Order: sequence, then structure tokens, then C-alpha cells
Amino acid sequence: MKANKTISRILAMVMILTLVSSNMVLGEGVVKKEETVYVNLNNNGEDLEKISSIWIHSNSPLKNLEDKTILEDVVNVKGEETPKVEDGKLMWNTDNKDIYYQGKVKKQIPIKPKIKYYLDGKKVEPEEIVGQSGEIRIRIDIENKDNRSIHLKKGETKTGYAPYLVVTVVDLPMDKFNNVKINTGKIVSDGSNQIITFISLPGLKDSLGVDDNLLDLEEYLEIIADVEDFEMRPIVFTATSKIPEIDALDDAEDLDQLIDGVEKIKEASEKLTEATQKLYEGQLELDKGLDEFIQGVDKIKFGSHTLLDGSLKLKEGLNVTYDGSKKIDEGANTLSQSANQLGEGFEGLGNGTVEFSNKAMEFSQGAAQVAEGVDKIPESTEALRGGMEELIQGTDTIKNGQDSLSEGLGKSLEAIEKIKEGKEKEGKVVDLLLKGVGGLDKIAAAIESFPGGTALSQSMKEALEQQRLALEGLKSSSQQLVLALEQLEEGLIQAEGASIELAQGIENLNIGQKRISGGLGELAQGTKGLKGASSQLIEGSSGLQQGAGTINENAQKAKEGAGKFSQGSKALSLRSKGCLPKDWGN
Repeated sequence: MKANKTISRILAMVMILTLVSSNMVLGEGVVKKEETVYVNLNNNGEDLEKISSIWIHSNSPLKNLEDKTILEDVVNVKGEETPKVEDGKLMWNTDNKDIYYQGKVKKQIPIKPKIKYYLDGKKVEPEEIVGQSGEIRIRIDIENKDNRSIHLKKGETKTGYAPYLVVTVVDLPMDKFNNVKINTGKIVSDGSNQIITFISLPGLKDSLGVDDNLLDLEEYLEIIADVEDFEMRPIVFTATSKIPEIDALDDAEDLDQLIDGVEKIKEASEKLTEATQKLYEGQLELDKGLDEFIQGVDKIKFGSHTLLDGSLKLKEGLNVTYDGSKKIDEGANTLSQSANQLGEGFEGLGNGTVEFSNKAMEFSQGAAQVAEGVDKIPESTEALRGGMEELIQGTDTIKNGQDSLSEGLGKSLEAIEKIKEGKEKEGKVVDLLLKGVGGLDKIAAAIESFPGGTALSQSMKEALEQQRLALEGLKSSSQQLVLALEQLEEGLIQAEGASIELAQGIENLNIGQKRISGGLGELAQGTKGLKGASSQLIEGSSGLQQGAGTINENAQKAKEGAGKFSQGSKALSLRSKGCLPKDWGN
């Protein structure tokens, strides 16, 4: 949970780059190609991922069209057609008049923001100041990497830059940032947020060769504020090479006209600024929903850990139960062996008094072994009962983990609903923007009727068309995200139902375990009486041994008497026959 919270508080950025359209000639007419690049940036302004969205349009079917590209992993986002790739070209062959596709960009983008952070006058990394307080200074430089050499009439050369208009939007929550100051741009407050907008034309002053004092055109934004518990929302950059009023710079005959042309460009750029702010508001709604979704996932993660701990305790309880059962088995084997020896003793007793006397000793030894085995039974029963108690504790832990899991699933479903609500709001904003673009189309058409308004009208139409395409692409991706969220929601609902059934099963298992534990308690109490009985068995076997000794002694005497009786009877018989001397036997 801590890691996710830290990540959500560190600055993130996104850039939307609209490039000048290019035209391709097809056999039956002109093909128009529009490109918008979406860039994810890290907290220092370095790009992490670049996705290019392409729209190809023609008034006739796009048959056998060769489309030069440097994109990788190309995907057709609004059709089933798959292009063939040959020598850096995409070969399209379709009956459609429009193709929309996306791909990954590997080359360097022409606009590169650089961001530096200072806390109390010391340069720091953004990860180091999350949650810190003090005076924060943030400097955002916009660098134009699209430079080239220009040859002048006198044989001299100078460096010129391709024209790009960049709008930067920064949101500073009022509960975090106070006393906000900027070197340029505008600050608009809505009561809870301070939104800073900054319009720049990076590289334009160098291309025109004018002094900083003559042309008020900053190429960096510096923000100074007092911050409490530092965290920031994403910074959004919108860049375009389709600059309105750019022709006014080419037609300028003196410095005043040049400065006037730059001011007109900045005024016309306000429309792009408004659209960027609307896009940023939608992004914040999505970001809020994602935060809640991450919290729900953390709940599931915590429940999983609790479930794992319970499983480990359950395993330990089963191991103890297994050890106790082994001890009971050993005692039973000893009892069985002793019983066999006892049986042999009784069998020996039946063979005669002498044999009984001999086996009495073996019986006594067997009785001692029986007593030893019986002594182990209460101990093993107690161990078994202890194992069952640990098993019950493990099951309780599993039940608690299952409850946490069910709660996490419920939170996830709530988070998904909030994300969907955010996307619906975003869709409404996009629809409003699309309506606004439609209204501006009418204005552009009206401007065309004024003298000298054709170029301005055409520039406005192209810029508005590009914005419309970007908004439609955003709307399409939002719809795809909502569909994916609905599928995820369905899966979570099924998982929640299964989790409830599992919780009931665990509850029933817990009840059964407690009944077994009670039975083991009664068994342990009963086996305590065996120890006294085993002592009596030992005493009895000792008395039996003594009695057997007495019987053996008497048997020996009886044997001797029988022998004498036999000898006497034999002597009497012989004397009656006169076969023995009179003194025989004296």
C-alpha cells in the first residue's frame, strides 16, 4: 500500500504532439494524412513511451496505397485490414476511405521539456521531496530539437527551428501550495486549484534573430511557492506544428509587424489552451478513479497475505495432528504386542503348572510394556488435542483473510463504478468540445468570406479538424476502457460470489473442528484413568509372578512326591514278588 501511495504522489507528465499533415497522391485523388503523437514522460521530462495515432483520408477507396512510416507494432484501431510491410512502407488495400492506426515511435520527438526542482534553494529529485514542506521552485524549459541550417544570401548560414506551439498546464492544489508566483503565463483559481497555463514558441526568437528585449516570448516557466506535504498532479503539454497566423510572420515588412504577428499567434493559441485545460480536467477524473481502484487492489492483496498466513498455520496444525497420531499408533502397536505376550502366558498356563510358572515371568515383562504404552496414550491424546486447537486457529485466520478478500472485492467494484462515472464525465466533456469545434468550423467558414480571410480560415479549419480527430480518438479509447472495465467488473462479481460461498464453507469447517476438539477433550479425560489401571496391572503381574513362583515350588515338591510315590509303589511290587533284598531302599 505504501509503495502505491508513493508512486501516486510523484509527478507524472503527458504530451500530445500534433504534426503538420502531409498529402499523398493516389491514382484517383489526393490522400490526406494526419498524425498525433501521445508521449508519456517521467518526472524529469524524459519520454518513456511514444504512441503515434495516424488518420489517412481520401474521397475514394484507399486501394494499393503506399504509406511511408517509421512506426513499429502497427495496429489498425478501426478496421480489420492488416497492411503489408515492405521496405519501411505500409501497403494498404481497402474499400474504405478512412484508415486509423497506431504504432510505437522510436525516434526522438522534436519537443523536449526539461524540468528541475529546488527545495529551499537546493536542487533535488522529485522522489526525494514527496511529503516534504518548504519553499519549492520548479523550472520547466521547452527545448525545440527540430533545428536545421539556413543558407543566407551572402553565403552565411544560421540555425533555424521548425515552428511549434506548446501549451503547458500545471495544477497546484490550494491545500498544498500557497503564495504562488510565476515568471510568465497565467494563473486561474477555482477555489480549490490554481491552474497555470504557459504558451511558448520554442526556438522562434533564434529563428527570427530578434533580441529578448524586443520580443516578449519566454521559453521557460518558473514557479515559486510555499508547499506543505509536497505532491503534484500530472503536468500536461500540448504541442502542434499547425500554428495559426504563422503566415503573418513571413509577410512582416518591419519589426512592428513582426511583433504584431507574434501577438496574434499567442491570441489564437488561447483556443488550444482551453482545449488542453478541458483535457486535463478529464485526466484528473480518470486519475482519481485509478487511485480508488489501486486502493481496492491493495485490499485484495492484504486479504491474500492474511489467507496465506492462515494456510501456513493450518499446515502447522496438521503437522502436529500427524505427530500425535503417530504416537497413538506406536502405543497401539505396543499394546498389541503385549496382548500377544499375555495370550502366550495364558496358553503356557494351560500346558501345566510347570509351564505356567515359566511363562509367568514373560507375562510380567509383557505387562510392563503394556503399562508403558498406556502411559503414552494420554500424552498423545493431549498432543492431538493441541494440534486440533492450532488447526482451529488456522481456520479462524483463513476465515478472517477470506472476509478481507470479500471486502477488497467489494471495494474494487466500487472503484470500477467511480472510474466508469469519471469516463462518462470525460465523454460529456469531449462531446462538448466536439460541439465547440463544430461551432468554430462555422466561424472559420464565415471568416473566409472576409477580404484576406481565406488563409486564416484554412488554418483554423485544419487546426480544428486536428483537434476533432484527437477528441474522437480520445472518445474511442475511453469507450474501449469502459468496455474493458465492464468485463473486469463482471469477473469481480463472479469472484465475490465464489468468495461468499467459500466463507460459508470455512465457517462450517470451523464448527466441525470445534466439535472434534471437544471430543478429544473428553477422550483425554478418559485416558487419564488408564494410568491408574496400568499401575494395578503391574502390581497384579508382580503378584502373579510371586504366585507362579509358589506354584512352581509346590509343583517341584509334588513332582518329588510323585517320584517317591512311584519308587515306593515299584518297591512294594517287587517285595511282594520276593525279588528285592529286605534292606533295599533303607
